[in-house]
Amino acid sequence: MKTLVGLDRREEWKRILRGKRIGLITNYSGVDADWRPNVELFLEEGLRLVKLFTPEHGLFGALAGEEVSDAEYPEYHIPVISLYGDKLHPGKEDFEGIDILVYDIMDVGLRYYTYIYTMTYCMDTAASLGLPFVVLDRPNPLGGRIVS
Repeated sequence: MKTLVGLDRREEWKRILRGKRIGLITNYSGVDADWRPNVELFLEEGLRLVKLFTPEHGLFGALAGEEVSDAEYPEYHIPVISLYGDKLHPGKEDFEGIDILVYDIMDVGLRYYTYIYTMTYCMDTAASLGLPFVVLDRPNPLGGRIVS
């Protein structure tokens, strides 16, 4: 049996995102079962990515503890906001111009790790602004036997 991660279940979420300005919280783990990056898949679907947000290790896998700065996604020129270092909790200004937030990061299976906190902090700010928040779920790599 093949496990489908949330990103692979496009028919279930693309209708929710169509016509919206999307903020995507992701990193190098945001790939589908064929190893295609979520950014490319969203754009292929004609979805409007307006900002990317990335936690510790950045979008492309910086070393542990290495500074991750705001940047621009190569090729597509989408702003990338770092949520590591001086800014762990996004401010309301970071979500300006966004209609919906999507979280697509593989968990590392450890509850004290920074990715779960990035999701929590983003959910907190989104809730304060009334922004919908979609999680493209993935199984926990430490077990992952039960997928609902």
